[in-house]
Amino acid sequence: MINKKNVLILTGKSGGGHLSIAQSFCYWLNKWGYNAQIYNIIPVLNKKINDFLYHTPRTYKSLFKISNRYPLADIMTFSFHLDLERKLKKSVPNYSLTDIVISTHPLVHPQKGKIRIMIVPDPTVHATYKAVPKADYYFIFWPEALERAKKIKINNDRLIVTNPLARISFYRIGKLCQNEKNRQQIRQQLGISSDTKIGLVMAGSEWINRVKNYLDPLASEFSQKKVLFVFLCGKNIKFMSQLSAKYSSLKIFKFLGWLDEEEVATWMNAADFGIAFSLAQMSAEAGLSRLPIFIFSLMSGQEEKYRDVVENRGVGFYLPGKPKIQVAVLKSLYPNIRNLLWDNLELWQDTLLKTPDQMRKMIDGLGRKSQS
Repeated sequence: MINKKNVLILTGKSGGGHLSIAQSFCYWLNKWGYNAQIYNIIPVLNKKINDFLYHTPRTYKSLFKISNRYPLADIMTFSFHLDLERKLKKSVPNYSLTDIVISTHPLVHPQKGKIRIMIVPDPTVHATYKAVPKADYYFIFWPEALERAKKIKINNDRLIVTNPLARISFYRIGKLCQNEKNRQQIRQQLGISSDTKIGLVMAGSEWINRVKNYLDPLASEFSQKKVLFVFLCGKNIKFMSQLSAKYSSLKIFKFLGWLDEEEVATWMNAADFGIAFSLAQMSAEAGLSRLPIFIFSLMSGQEEKYRDVVENRGVGFYLPGKPKIQVAVLKSLYPNIRNLLWDNLELWQDTLLKTPDQMRKMIDGLGRKSQS
């Protein structure tokens, strides 16, 4: 009997992106025959920092600027790791038997394991990734990040461009909806008529408040159109309740609370276009769903280069300007956006569908290399 390799995935929930990536790796690694588990380490290391990261997204730009400077990046990372090993030994079963340690968070650097991997999920790489202790390998999701990674002098032999790995529902439903008949059946199950365009508003529960400035312009421009704007409010129940009540008579708005990955994947594949106020891991999930993206806003700092990710692949547009201007441009583009970008959307989905097999070969290869 072949012993399964033990994989520990360290993450931190500053927004949902890092945790989503950890869940993706955990699912696929277990499917490939590894013994993987996730550990949300930041609350254990520093609860105050965890609350700051998770509940105060408006400060991310300032934090990004701090983490992108030497020697502050080293100091921040060092302070996070003062008690890391002791707490991992105490909290993680069989920690001493770990073969591979993967971190999805830039402040958490793997120290143990025969192979130590840092995930670089954003197209912007800040100095914290280079801080000690250094990983054996850096998995870079986006080629746009490679130049910056080299600029901050991460050893080129450690850099591996992988493309992003997503949760399984986005692959399964994305493949299912390659058949338009299946996609229309999903829309019918959601109660959406075939002649209604669905605009999926994606921000995550921490950023959904940004949408408030757009609701009246959207209502003004689209109230007579066959369109439904679906707002993914996540766990921001206060926002969802307030806006649902305020716009209860307006049939073009639908506010949804927390959805599991199956439900999000279903809405993404049913939708005709997406409106993004924050992207991160949702960029890959939208790609697997062949969903064109209009970027209205992004998280300052580490997310700003997602504009390049979307526009370089021809799968969406960044719309500058104030809300009224952005909404007016959206109105002129949305009716035919899927047809306009269709070839690029298909190519992008095809590229992302290949990622799990490529990632498996990569990790298996690193495992063999560590034994040689």
